[in-house]
Amino acid sequence: MTRHLTEEHKRKISEARRGVPMSEETKQKISSSLTGRSHSDDTKRRISASRNTTGFYRVHLIKRKGVYKDSIRYGYTYFDENHIRRLISASTLAKLKSKVQLKGLDWFIIDEKKANELLMKDV
Repeated sequence: MTRHLTEEHKRKISEARRGVPMSEETKQKISSSLTGRSHSDDTKRRISASRNTTGFYRVHLIKRKGVYKDSIRYGYTYFDENHIRRLISASTLAKLKSKVQLKGLDWFIIDEKKANELLMKDV
């Protein structure tokens, strides 16, 4: 028989459990149940699109005053084969695109409108 808990009851259970440490056995069970799971390509694109401000997959603006001559750069963030987050940056989108493609990484547009606006500014 499945119990249907109200939102208030769920909140009370959550508050009661807050601060209670998990045993190593419980942590291991959670870890093993999540091992090997990965997102589909479609899901990766939707996640990227929801967080993206440039219209290009994994591309973001880097704004740092006084660090670079033009103070705005473009960054492409990815994970290498050792699951370490890496960043490729360039002063223009064209340079970034060539650097990314030389490494054999994905480069595509996920939002045409945002990408076109950015390309107009980049020229």
